[in-house]
Amino acid sequence: LRLRVKPRSLRLVRTDQDADRIFDPFFSTKAPEKGMGLGLAIVKKTLDQLQGSIVASNVDAGGASFEIQIPISERIMPNEHSSG
Repeated sequence: LRLRVKPRSLRLVRTDQDADRIFDPFFSTKAPEKGMGLGLAIVKKTLDQLQGSIVASNVDAGGASFEIQIPISERIMPNEHSSG
């Protein structure tokens, strides 16, 4: 499963140093009263547990791009022939 989201009003980072840290817990480029910096860290940890991935980048025209990939296996897909 692949999902690509490009919010126009969001800019991820201001510098390349920030780009390396966006998935770190408590990292934020926002003012302290605007958030705790846990959202992307939680998403990354959840995707790691699902053996998935997330890639984020700034878009030249403005905004950001997030690409999320989650592997789908027979084990988690319902069997169309099952009764439950």
